[in-house]
Amino acid sequence: MGFEIINHRLVTYIEEADVTLAIIPEDVREIGELAFRDCQHLETVVFPEGVRYIERNQFFECRTLKHVILPKSLESIEAYAFYGCSGLTEIRIPEGVTFIGHSAFKCCEHLEKIIVSEKMKAVFEKEVFSGTAWLENYQEPAVILNHALIKYNGSARRFVIPENIRVIAENAFEDCNTLEEVIIPEGVEWIGKEAFCHAGLKRVRIPGSVKFIGKWAFTCDNLEDVQFDEHLSAEFEENVFRITPWLYSWQDEFVIVGNQILLLYKGFDTHIEVPPNTRQIAGKAFSKNIGIYSRIKSVTIPDSVTNIAEDAFYYCSNLEKIIFHGVILDVKSMKDEASHNCPNCSGGDFYEMFDGVLWYCFNFILGKATPGRLYFLDSDKVNFSMAMQMVVNHIEDDTITAYLEQNAGTAFAVLAGDYPADRHETAQKLLDSGKIITQDNIDDVLQRMIDIRAHELFVMLLHYKNEHLKYTDVNEKFRL
Repeated sequence: MGFEIINHRLVTYIEEADVTLAIIPEDVREIGELAFRDCQHLETVVFPEGVRYIERNQFFECRTLKHVILPKSLESIEAYAFYGCSGLTEIRIPEGVTFIGHSAFKCCEHLEKIIVSEKMKAVFEKEVFSGTAWLENYQEPAVILNHALIKYNGSARRFVIPENIRVIAENAFEDCNTLEEVIIPEGVEWIGKEAFCHAGLKRVRIPGSVKFIGKWAFTCDNLEDVQFDEHLSAEFEENVFRITPWLYSWQDEFVIVGNQILLLYKGFDTHIEVPPNTRQIAGKAFSKNIGIYSRIKSVTIPDSVTNIAEDAFYYCSNLEKIIFHGVILDVKSMKDEASHNCPNCSGGDFYEMFDGVLWYCFNFILGKATPGRLYFLDSDKVNFSMAMQMVVNHIEDDTITAYLEQNAGTAFAVLAGDYPADRHETAQKLLDSGKIITQDNIDDVLQRMIDIRAHELFVMLLHYKNEHLKYTDVNEKFRL
């Protein structure tokens, strides 16, 4: 028996025929995908504290595995982690686990007992326990584990979800053809992907407690009546109500529900102004699924919006410009440069990649960007606009600060060019940060302003140098 460990990561478990117990070393913090796959003799595995994730396929079809001792530090069990471990009869899931992936325990045919803490608040992807003795032997129509409704096997026309439920798992009510109405109680927070897909639902109400609704959750051919709590602020993934009569019958070009959530734009304008007071924009709100979205060339988003889904503008192939919080995103240039940087990307792959670029731009503007995650494209306008927004929004990121300091002349040239009306306010905030303009670069930046005839920014920089950097003979060196 042996472990291949690199930088606290267990890469591979080296199995020996006469060894059935594996105690993972205490200094291990990560375990690689497929690390134990297809082990033929292993019966017991003991995890050390500190391990937070069990990755995909980690024990895939380890049929001899009987006992697993998971650490209290565990947070996530990824897809297919214990798939086909037919020797497992019992599993105790720590209370800190918040996510259990697709088919994580699928085909563990002898798994009869699942022990969870009342405090566990995990969300479940689909078919987590499919093919287990536990699921096969469950007597009630609604299969419930702690606060999660895993699967509904009933045939009722109306079903009331129990009050203690917080999670409706992926595909929980899929293909329940007889189900016409479901009562979702206040307290449900998470509705998984395809949760009611192709069910017979005719009516449903979404309570204000819901925080997330996965893609295609209510794709129901007969769904005509959908009610939303006025305080609902849930994150909506793409196509939650796709192909429903309710969506097709919506008369206004903007489908706005709950607490001002824009689910979909149904119109055909080329230049769109999102309604004032809109707070969120859902996944694929401007996508090609309904309407001719290749028409869209520009979108103006009000300052009231605080959250935009990553794929909100998926496949808007002719989109040229987005205006948000006074920042003009030159989408056409960004797409051209992204295409140049990814010559082999096409169709959906390209737009999926580009969605990520736009999404980070939005988060930079909102001050919610993850430090160090700027997309560096071959575009001064795009890169510097986004980097400057990070500084203006007080996002601490040494990489971005160094980038702007080293290229301060170009950054201020971008401000002097095709930048929104608040260029001077942005310039002042950059100067106030005290991180971008230094004694080492101020003269070069001033010279750049002279070269491009940016008189007002030159004066602002000159004043900054006089007040903060203590120059002496700058007037002899720089003249307008």
